[in-house]
Amino acid sequence: MKRSEVDKSKLSPMMLQYLNIKERNEDSIIFFRLGDFYEMFFEDALLVSKELELTLTGKSCGLEERVPMCGIPYHAYKGYLDKLIEKGYKVAIVEQMEDPKQAKGMVDRDIIQVVTRGTVIDDSLNAKDDNFIGNIYDFDYCYGISFADVSTGYFYVLLVDKKEDVIKTIVHYNMKEMIASSKVDRTLVTELRENYSLLVTFYDDLYEGEDYQYLVKKLKDVRLKTTVFHLLAYLMETKKGNLAHLQEVEEVSLEENLRFDIHTMKNLELTETIRNHERMYSLLWLMDKTKTAMGSRYLKRSIENPLVNEKAIVRRYDFVEKLLTEFILKEELREALDGVYDLERLASRISYGNLNARDLLQLKNSLKYMPEIQRILKKLNYDQELETLDFLYDLLERSINEDAPPTLKEGSLIKKGYNQDLDELRDIRKNSKNYILQIEQEEREKTGIKNLKVGFNKVFGYYIEISKGSIPQIKEEFGYIRKQTLTTGERFITPLLKEKEDIILGAEEKIIQLEYNLFMQVREEVKKYIGKIQKQAKIISEVDMLQSFALLTEENRLVRPKITHEKVIRIKEGRHPVVEKVSKGEYVPNDIIMEKNTNILLITGPNMAGKSTYMRQLAITVIMAQIGCFVPAKECEIPIFD
Repeated sequence: MKRSEVDKSKLSPMMLQYLNIKERNEDSIIFFRLGDFYEMFFEDALLVSKELELTLTGKSCGLEERVPMCGIPYHAYKGYLDKLIEKGYKVAIVEQMEDPKQAKGMVDRDIIQVVTRGTVIDDSLNAKDDNFIGNIYDFDYCYGISFADVSTGYFYVLLVDKKEDVIKTIVHYNMKEMIASSKVDRTLVTELRENYSLLVTFYDDLYEGEDYQYLVKKLKDVRLKTTVFHLLAYLMETKKGNLAHLQEVEEVSLEENLRFDIHTMKNLELTETIRNHERMYSLLWLMDKTKTAMGSRYLKRSIENPLVNEKAIVRRYDFVEKLLTEFILKEELREALDGVYDLERLASRISYGNLNARDLLQLKNSLKYMPEIQRILKKLNYDQELETLDFLYDLLERSINEDAPPTLKEGSLIKKGYNQDLDELRDIRKNSKNYILQIEQEEREKTGIKNLKVGFNKVFGYYIEISKGSIPQIKEEFGYIRKQTLTTGERFITPLLKEKEDIILGAEEKIIQLEYNLFMQVREEVKKYIGKIQKQAKIISEVDMLQSFALLTEENRLVRPKITHEKVIRIKEGRHPVVEKVSKGEYVPNDIIMEKNTNILLITGPNMAGKSTYMRQLAITVIMAQIGCFVPAKECEIPIFD
């Protein structure tokens, strides 16, 4: 049965609600929350049941025939969602927007977020890769391209003139999803979809609010701003949450980096191998001695975009050299970095609001190592100041329970001693039996009835039970209210007993709600520091990459390159670092000498003699040198390549 075949006048209110949401989001699979399940209906059910190998069943909704349906448990939906996203689908998550207890009639439901390959921000992402979503805005005579990683907040923009440059840029930055204005050439979109398996959505809205104007502060060109606001409008529509973690947009200048195309990157196997498309045995695999996910992503970006600024390159050389001489500090630094979690992605979850207590514990445990990292960097004369954010650490240390559960509605989030009201409620819960025994004893003393008992059932709650023979001893001033007559006696309630009952029975619910409220207060306080957390994350990312270079230098006998301003290349005993690492036999180094008057070297030799490796090792040496790393050679003198 298809939606188009349905007589809507016969549908149940719930199914009408579903159809209204689906009709507004035709390109998305709707995860419709009903109780403990996300359910899919009609075409969505047929599609999802096939893709995820789920049982297809039916649901009664007012029609003679049951409509197609499949469902997944809401507490385990992530695995199913990730599979659909990986297959290139869009999924809209529909949740209840009000408490069912307070709802009049049908519970209001709506989309809380649309999840796509480019807008995922949870733990399913590869920690060592960026996850860029980008857009193409057609200005008739040029194209605007911006791209953002919602999981870390990085945001970039540039202008390109040609259609082929659009493709090159998208592929170079490995964008996972694209948004295109409706004027964009359909052949370009088709190529992205068919040749690069990209999810491309046509979209024309522009952001017009004030909250995110800070993003474009550095941008002068109105076309760049328009491009950014185009992507931002889409992000706001899909994420439907706070995006304050997005960082000021940086304009990509093609003149600031060593330029090479996707074919060069693939054939040099910079970040993945040609055969298996895996990181292992690539240059990145060899060089990645980082301790943090942030450092690993920073290294990957650096390999893909080497520097051309001599001052910036030499600055990195100097710090790597310092680490090599201060080897004890280097080991201490590596040990401290090992305790730092992914601050960039933690900041995004804090801002967006989908974090749990364990995220805050990871933040706290990361901040714990900041003073030690700061001390080491000062001793190494590192040129950027790391803030330790002690206040934030103290707040999280006082508030968040070390054994907090992954959900926010189970309690056990907040430490004892953080909030007096919470501690009192916990005491009530803990001592509820003592409260009842105390009331029972007080009532026996007041009435003189020795066999008086306080009991409990689900119908009346707590009650006082008195045997038939003791009924005459009850006086009006006791305030007893008869509730039930038994063959053996009578049951009564009192205002005091009902008051205690409300306290005892309500304590658990109040504890969970109060802990949730306190947790949200802590989160809101932490949100104020997102900018500072991101700033420290950038410093740690670079430091982590540079210590990785130092360790790589020690393990692979690398040498500091000498940068020359002449058009000469003098590499003595150069080596291809990956081939050397994986080859079982002894590696034979080679010189590469090109003096001022030599522009071309003609390389001859039989098959498998090493001609390609010889050429590749020069390119890799240049790339390693221009990201600030030492190189595999005995001596190296090279210019800066653009």
